[in-house]
Amino acid sequence: MCADDILLVSPSVSSLQCILGICEAKLDWLDMRVNSNKSSCVRFVARYSIKCRNILTSDNFKLVWSDSLRYLGVYLRSAMSLLVPTVMQKRNISSI
Repeated sequence: MCADDILLVSPSVSSLQCILGICEAKLDWLDMRVNSNKSSCVRFVARYSIKCRNILTSDNFKLVWSDSLRYLGVYLRSAMSLLVPTVMQKRNISSI
């Protein structure tokens, strides 16, 4: 079983690696795993465009760094600060 819709927020890449390790330990206790194929990382800091080290799962799978992601229907884009583009969130009313 895989965990769905978990958002981890940390002040640094090394902290993110530690938080991921703690979450994986708790998920393992629940007999769940992080699906590295559906997981990604995004940075919201002044140096967002600078390449940084990879985040690894306990199974040594790399979590990819992405320019944007979708979380619970909200699109988040990598930038100097958190940007939530409103254009992407508008839905076509006629399709409902």
